[in-house]
Amino acid sequence: MVMSISSMVEEHWAKLTQPRGGRIAPPPIDPQEQRVVRLRDDRSAGRRVIHDWRSPGSAWSTRHPTTARRPDRCLTTRGTRCRYPTEPGPDNDLADELDHYVERAIADPAARAYAFGQRWGPEPSTPDKVFGFTPGNGVHDVHMNQGNSAKFQHDDGVWQDGGLLLHYPPQGQWVAVFLAFPSQAWHTDDQTGHAIPGIEPAQVGQAVRIVAALANPPGPAPEAETVTLLNASPQPVDLAGWSILDREKRRMVLGPGLVPAGDAIRIPVVPPVQLGNRGGLVTLLDPDGLKIDGVAYTKAQADAEGWTITF
Repeated sequence: MVMSISSMVEEHWAKLTQPRGGRIAPPPIDPQEQRVVRLRDDRSAGRRVIHDWRSPGSAWSTRHPTTARRPDRCLTTRGTRCRYPTEPGPDNDLADELDHYVERAIADPAARAYAFGQRWGPEPSTPDKVFGFTPGNGVHDVHMNQGNSAKFQHDDGVWQDGGLLLHYPPQGQWVAVFLAFPSQAWHTDDQTGHAIPGIEPAQVGQAVRIVAALANPPGPAPEAETVTLLNASPQPVDLAGWSILDREKRRMVLGPGLVPAGDAIRIPVVPPVQLGNRGGLVTLLDPDGLKIDGVAYTKAQADAEGWTITF
């Protein structure tokens, strides 16, 4: 199962870079488009999903977390639904999802693909396992590269997660695929990338969610910004020791406050946290410093003075 996800991405990447009708090595990428990006590590690094967002002026819409068929690794989180590697029938698994976007990119001469991972090869005596061209070469590790099990812990690290980005210029659309193996931990150390012991996904449900934010209140600065939290669980939750972070990772620690089951609470934002009017991020951490929820908003959303942004 672990290899199935990795192989799927790498096979689709090979399909995308393979010239039509040819059996030669993929052509070199234009230097202007050859970029190396190391994704910022955070404690939610295990949550790897397919994102579909349009520009300009719209927030990301999270879709389809990619997990293995295990109930404890198939948690339904903000706006998502589970995607397993393969399932009988059309348009209901990860392979179908990848096929849809990759085939669409292949058919569009203006489309561009960006695979962030580790270069391998060339291997002069080893043909490519998908198309058979020689020398075999390409990009692998197009997935999360931290939170590994003990056997692969030596591969852990921060700032090195991979992913596949597809750009469709005519539609002004980007699609990004971020994957993790079922054996990888959802929560990782910010320095080593190793899994945090004793934390399992089933223990970190979204009991509390960020449902709204007032980023641009009426009146001159400093404004009375707020973040609204919802206790979606059937039990009361004490927010003592929880934290709210902004885009710059500035932290505001919450004091004691019991939120009854099903209730919402509006939290006044105080320095050093600031909700910028040019777009931003809001992150919610529990008392152990684990990310429970996170949202993003755009400049277009924040431009509407006095309007509360909902997530």
